[in-house]
Amino acid sequence: MKSPNAKSKVQVWIYRRGAQGIQVLFLKLIDERGGFWQPVTGGVESGEGLLEAARREAFEETHLSFKGAPLPLEYSIRYPSRWGGEVEEVAFILEADPSAEVVWDSSEHVGFSWVDVGAPEWTKWVDLLRYPSVQRGLEKVVETLRANQVGVENQP
Repeated sequence: MKSPNAKSKVQVWIYRRGAQGIQVLFLKLIDERGGFWQPVTGGVESGEGLLEAARREAFEETHLSFKGAPLPLEYSIRYPSRWGGEVEEVAFILEADPSAEVVWDSSEHVGFSWVDVGAPEWTKWVDLLRYPSVQRGLEKVVETLRANQVGVENQP
């Protein structure tokens, strides 16, 4: 349960189904924000629920269209905020329309990549995620897709 002083954030893993299988979206932050790869992340605004925040952040950071609502990954992390207090970040998965094009916010990101789940370079991409807690979020994505039989049955 979230402590009363914790700030809420969302971590949104976007995936799409393609001809080659499932692809997961990685975004690269600008150097001023660390310059590392991650999923969509962002804060929950006042009066907004977690699902609403996940959908809003996913759209604001990618301008993709989506199939359905964000699904909770049953995974969250807590960490100290750099401004004091605590942050609770709740993870979601969201399916993108495969024909939609990513348009990232250049004030936050310098690029993106769709990565094939289980491709030879998959491990390299997982290692590019700076924080073990974010790597664990990605593991939950693969577990969830596998459990729902979404094209990753034999993937890592």
